[in-house]
Amino acid sequence: MELTRISILRPLFITMAVLALVIFGLVSYTRLGVDLWPNVSFPAVTVVTVYPGAGPESVEELVTKPIEDALAGVTDLDYLQSSSTEGVSYVAAIFTERANADTAALDVERRVSSIRSTLPQDVRPPSLVKADLQSLPIMNISLSGPLPLEDLFRLADDKIANQLATVRGVASAKVVGGFNDEVVVKIDQSQLRARGLSILQISAALAQENVNLPSGSVEQGGLDYDVRLNAYVQKPEELQNLIVSMSPTGVPIYLRDVASVEVAHKKQTQINRTDGRDSVGLVITKQSGANTIQVADAVKKALKSLEPSFPAGVEAKVATDESIFTRQSLNDLQRNLIEAVVLTALVLLLFLHTWRSTIIVLLSIPTSLISTFAVMNLLGFSLNMMSMMALALTVGILVDDSIVVLENIFRHLHLGETPWTAALNGRNEIGLAAIAITLVDVVVYTPVALMSGVVGQYFRQFGLSVTAATLFSLLISFTLVPMLSSRWLRVTAGNSLLDRFGRVWEAGYDRLIATYRGVLAWALRWRWLVIGAGVAAFVLGLAPIFLQILPTEFMPEADAGEVVVYLEMPPGTTLDGTNQVMRTMEDRVSQWSEVKTVFASVGVSDGMTPDQSRFGRLYLRLVPKNERGVTAQQLAARGRTLGEGIAGAHVRAQVPSFLGMGGQAIMLQIQGPDSDTLTAVSKRVADIMRNTPGTVDVTDSGATGQPELVASVDRQKAADLGLSATQIAATMRASIDGVVATQLRPTGQKSMDIRVISAETDRATVDKVLSIPLVTPRGTLVSLGQVATVKESSGPPEIDRRNRQRLVTVGADVVGRASGDVSRDIETALKQLELPAGYSISYGGMTEAQTESFTQLGQALALSIVLMYMLMVALYESLLYPFVIMLSLPLAIAGAIGGLLVTGNTLNMTSMIGMIMLTGLVGKNAILLIDYTNTLRKGGLGRNEALIEAGSTRLRPILMTTAALVVAMFPLALKLGEGAEMRAGMSVVVIGGLLTSTLLTLLVIPSVYTVVDDAQARLFRWLRRGTADSATAGREATDLAH
Repeated sequence: MELTRISILRPLFITMAVLALVIFGLVSYTRLGVDLWPNVSFPAVTVVTVYPGAGPESVEELVTKPIEDALAGVTDLDYLQSSSTEGVSYVAAIFTERANADTAALDVERRVSSIRSTLPQDVRPPSLVKADLQSLPIMNISLSGPLPLEDLFRLADDKIANQLATVRGVASAKVVGGFNDEVVVKIDQSQLRARGLSILQISAALAQENVNLPSGSVEQGGLDYDVRLNAYVQKPEELQNLIVSMSPTGVPIYLRDVASVEVAHKKQTQINRTDGRDSVGLVITKQSGANTIQVADAVKKALKSLEPSFPAGVEAKVATDESIFTRQSLNDLQRNLIEAVVLTALVLLLFLHTWRSTIIVLLSIPTSLISTFAVMNLLGFSLNMMSMMALALTVGILVDDSIVVLENIFRHLHLGETPWTAALNGRNEIGLAAIAITLVDVVVYTPVALMSGVVGQYFRQFGLSVTAATLFSLLISFTLVPMLSSRWLRVTAGNSLLDRFGRVWEAGYDRLIATYRGVLAWALRWRWLVIGAGVAAFVLGLAPIFLQILPTEFMPEADAGEVVVYLEMPPGTTLDGTNQVMRTMEDRVSQWSEVKTVFASVGVSDGMTPDQSRFGRLYLRLVPKNERGVTAQQLAARGRTLGEGIAGAHVRAQVPSFLGMGGQAIMLQIQGPDSDTLTAVSKRVADIMRNTPGTVDVTDSGATGQPELVASVDRQKAADLGLSATQIAATMRASIDGVVATQLRPTGQKSMDIRVISAETDRATVDKVLSIPLVTPRGTLVSLGQVATVKESSGPPEIDRRNRQRLVTVGADVVGRASGDVSRDIETALKQLELPAGYSISYGGMTEAQTESFTQLGQALALSIVLMYMLMVALYESLLYPFVIMLSLPLAIAGAIGGLLVTGNTLNMTSMIGMIMLTGLVGKNAILLIDYTNTLRKGGLGRNEALIEAGSTRLRPILMTTAALVVAMFPLALKLGEGAEMRAGMSVVVIGGLLTSTLLTLLVIPSVYTVVDDAQARLFRWLRRGTADSATAGREATDLAH
């Protein structure tokens, strides 16, 4: 080809061109972001609305439902999901992939604003949060020491958080845990009654007295002076002297007459500890698209620079750090990449026994990989698990082009041609086959990059990175490889150790060739027997899938050196009660030698439900994998025993998901209109889960009840007194939970909330609650008990909804079995469950993701096969011979499935990618064989002679490419590094499929070729006979006409 000729004739030109690609690639490499996963666009907007003091049912009815109704008609909406908890409403609008996240957020904001006036008056303005999977917390810092928690909080809030927030790439540094102060105005209800006042009047008076308002401007002496009234209170004690009302006799009533003022801690909602020491936490969130490793390193550096200024004994410790696993995973992949290149070079040295050919390939593979970085940078990719795994797996693909070309050049050298002629002829002879091999990879991986949905976004960088590297490999094999071969390769007959090894190797290889020629000749004579063996291998390969012997799951469990333990206490448990249980669990964990760091958070849920005081979480950072004798999964099983002997404690533990997906392995969503019926159905579903082998930690969101006091208003009495339900509710909330009336804003200092609330003694019992004073519009004073009754009840701690219908979730983790197998058993059992009309059960979480991903990957695989066939037809101008090449695909099934069974791996998302990868790889051997067979037949050889000659000639490159691919995949299959379990299934599929496909292809494909050739010959004879018969009939008709 002309490009190859130019490369050989102008070596400096091609050297500079290739060097330019390498330079661009290296520069691009330094600019690529580093993250654990690709940047996934998740068009979702969450509306968060705070309704202080309201119970879940009130929040649902008064806040959640109106917002859901407003958002129901938003363009490109996929579904709505909401959660109503005590005092907070969460409504998430999940959009389809085609929606623009910014436009969707604006649309949601407009619709929420349009119904703002219909929400209760004391509801705080709704806030919107756009989902961004790349703008997530990457680090938790624990601050502990001898100081009181309030001092640690101030140190973290005033100094550390502000400094860390300025670090490049940091989106926010949020302080959690500890104590934050506020000014508390404690109302004495008896004094209020004596003066005929209500707590709402006190709150309003404080807000009116603590103001700073502009009053216009005054011109004097040629200058304009802004005029403002500054009535800000500067000290808490000044509040006591504020006039809050006037008595009927005109005597001022001061705040000190009806209340006391003090600075106290805000109600604590979260407690943090690190290795048993009370601490204040800082949650570091990175900016979207920022380099996780660089941001984490910069934060640690900034933190270290602040440490000298800390008070004596105060220690800042990184409790959790996402960059550790990201760094380890990428380092493991980079090491696997280097190992694959070195092992591939050894394979070449073994087969060609010349250092020069090995060096040529060692130059061609890195050149292709480095050039790929430039394309990745242009497309906005990052260095992550998917793109780096693509490059590691690509090594085996890249070596194909170079091996095929190099081996053919080497063969021409041994035929007596000069290096220049051998380089040109060797490349040209193999040109069409090499193009076909490369384009097969392109058509196989492009559908992977074009998959839709969130799963498609995860694999887009994988598919396009492989495609780019493969195209660069084709370019290098057309240019750099023949150019270097024309200068470096020589046929030598020396007596070095390598030369002596080569002669021994070639003697053995000649015997192998002779044996293969005899076996192939036998196979061609008994072709139907050979084809039958191939069909049998295909059937045996599919049997484990159809017989459900092969386990399936979404993603393999990986040992990332982390375990998370979740605690759930009965509804109504206080933060102190949960904290005592968590301390017991921490004491038990402290005896585990495999645990390096224990970070405890009380009042924090599993991320799937809103935080409540009854929840707790233990994050266990383990010692390195090679320093412990147990796996993270085994420690998680041990973690489930931490709640033994503790009344009411429900403890579950799991290894964090690779994809960052929260929740349990299996999640069933039950929907219906009535909450009582949902609870009954959920109990039956939970029983089915518990009775299914392999399930642990079964949870049921509909099985718990939150104790509550419900005040029922006598509307007739309230109307007679002129009291509205809203006024009564506001008075109750201010008395019991308190209300922030205004803020204390001292000059030059941070502001503090001023909370108005009843004294503890006035809200300690039900009787005290009934005594809360209410002031009617006529100024008369009545108590709550005169217009309402209060009784104990039980309500849901949380109300979930999906698409404006109530939802209960039943979940379970899986141990000892693959999650796909457990889901299948549960689904079988659920078919026997009769549901009431209007109720439905659907899968969510990882099971839903598995179904979606398998469907997407199955479609990508089917499209790859169709495109592969179309490519073969276009290249070979034949409709039948491409079928012969395609038959190499089913021959790989037996090895791929068998490899998974033998090694104990599962059929999961990554092993499915291995299947797609195998589609492109196994067809290459058949292409080499069929392409050369057709070339020899055109040269005059008979069919069987051409097949035997082509098989023996192409045996070396076939064995070389297979061996190179197997050794390149082998390090990935060993599961040596942390998180390596995810990559192992993909590698095992490729190794097993290549081995069986290569062995069967060498015999089955030639046999099938003869059958197809015979069928094609018979078809042509039939067509020619039909044409001849038509011509004869035409002549007879002409004769009759004359």
